[in-house]
Amino acid sequence: MRTKTNNKNVSIMRKVIYFLMLLFATLSASAQKIVDDRVTDSGLRLISCESKPFRSMSDKVVLSLGLSASVKDGSVQYFLDATLASSEPISAPAGARMLVKTSSGDVLTLTEYSNKTLSDNIGDVKSISGIVVKTFTINAAYALTDEQMQQLLSGIAKIRIELNGDTNYEKEWKKDKISGFLAKEYKTLTEAVATDKKGSFTDDF
Repeated sequence: MRTKTNNKNVSIMRKVIYFLMLLFATLSASAQKIVDDRVTDSGLRLISCESKPFRSMSDKVVLSLGLSASVKDGSVQYFLDATLASSEPISAPAGARMLVKTSSGDVLTLTEYSNKTLSDNIGDVKSISGIVVKTFTINAAYALTDEQMQQLLSGIAKIRIELNGDTNYEKEWKKDKISGFLAKEYKTLTEAVATDKKGSFTDDF
């Protein structure tokens, strides 16, 4: 009986620590700032903003969102970056779709840009107070048209992301906190794009 009780307590503690780690990540990613700005050897400039989790304590899979941009020969492409973190292995098919319902009821269908299978079966292991916590993560990027960007910034009510297996990621928000965050990132990105960044693969090595 004591062994079963101890095992149950350990399981509960692991879940608590897992959620605390995600909560700390939420707090540390509250500011909109550029986390990467570099120019590849091919001349492609890549700019990324910090992502932020949008979650509740009951979420089994946690979604983080942010914006990024690529610039080449004066042409700018903006992306919605989505990170999914889970305590179980997670994967998404090539060209995984994302459905976004705006606050006005419009539905956007976005397709993962790389068109590659996304998968994490290994996970990242951390030990806290002797308890091992493993997190599995996949990162997806969705190219946005100017119209889609404006629709996202008008308000987001629900998101569904295509995953492998029987259950897709899906979450609905009664109060929109995402569009305000993305609007600030979009402003930060457009300001960064307007500057002349010179760099290469060897920057800050």
